[in-house]
Amino acid sequence: MNLYEKIAAVMSDVAYLAKDDNVATGGGRSYKAISEEKVTSTVRTSLLKNKLVILPIAQEHKREDERITDSYGKEKINRITTVNVTYRIVNTEKPEEYIDVPSSGTGVDTQDKGVGKAMTYAYKYMLLRTFAIPTGDDADKLSSDLYDAGLYGEPTEKERREADSKKANEINKGFDPGKTAMATEEQIEAIKAAAKEAKV
Repeated sequence: MNLYEKIAAVMSDVAYLAKDDNVATGGGRSYKAISEEKVTSTVRTSLLKNKLVILPIAQEHKREDERITDSYGKEKINRITTVNVTYRIVNTEKPEEYIDVPSSGTGVDTQDKGVGKAMTYAYKYMLLRTFAIPTGDDADKLSSDLYDAGLYGEPTEKERREADSKKANEINKGFDPGKTAMATEEQIEAIKAAAKEAKV
């Protein structure tokens, strides 16, 4: 078999991979994901059977610190490492047959594991996309709120109280109970009508 026939054989061997991992986002919430271990071990079996090897032949990375303020006013730092890797898929029976496949990945880590996380991501998605392996995953369905929750977890109870107090102070600024008039019957009826319509 030539290289492309072998790639097609791997695609035939690994028709679908179900998510096998729960990723905690904080506050007792989590989402389903597919682990790198499952992808690599499953595809590896087929690569060995079809006499293909995959090697990283070029890699570059950069790290960026991005300061953001969450919805509770707390400043956070996104320390994001991005890697661009080129992988070479080689037909071991005809080593002159190979194809180079680019991939990218990002990893968020405040210490020294950003590059490793990014490379794990890049390799996993290179396998999934090169061999067209569906997982039931759709990145477009993940909201930025869930992304933020995954990075930072849910705010603490103290952060919630402080944010709620700040919002209440903003709402009540300029409020003078001594000058507040009672709502008219007409206003009360309008409020009731709006509430009734909202329930429909």
